[in-house]
Amino acid sequence: MNNYRIVDELADKRKGLKISQRELAKRCNMPQSTIARIETHQISPQLETISVIAEKLNCNIQLEDKLKNKWDGCKISVYWKDELTSVVNIKNNEVFIRKFTDNPMKQFFLAFDKIDVAKLSELLETRCWERGRADIKELLNKIGLDEYDPIEIVKRTFGVSYNDSIWFKFGDNNITWKKLCPKGEKYV
Repeated sequence: MNNYRIVDELADKRKGLKISQRELAKRCNMPQSTIARIETHQISPQLETISVIAEKLNCNIQLEDKLKNKWDGCKISVYWKDELTSVVNIKNNEVFIRKFTDNPMKQFFLAFDKIDVAKLSELLETRCWERGRADIKELLNKIGLDEYDPIEIVKRTFGVSYNDSIWFKFGDNNITWKKLCPKGEKYV
């Protein structure tokens, strides 16, 4: 999904309706500076924010369809080191989670069995670089991305974090924890 295109469409709609950023911000219950930063691509809004703005502008944007087209049929295996802890299947914007452990140290989706793609994206963002980092464009460029998409970032980085041993595998490949574990962590 191209957030920039959607944001530009919403900005054009706002201008066409002769609604100021201040008025739109008031309707959306957010600061005017947030609307300005979104429209100038200084920040990439969450899907929920895009939905609120679209609703307040009476725009019919089918975000679910855009997400479904990209992630429908996707399978994600979640591991703690080399132990499979859950399998995630995405179908029609719904995310089905099958857990193999309830150990809170090993389970990423402890509180969920079924969510939507927007919530999956929100959860996976905890495995990504911060959106507001000064060097975020360079980091995204290094992994071949033009925009901030938490699911795509985790797909390309495996969601590896320095502070735990949870990681994500999209589809089938032969990657193992031994190849991914952060330097300084002893492989056990």
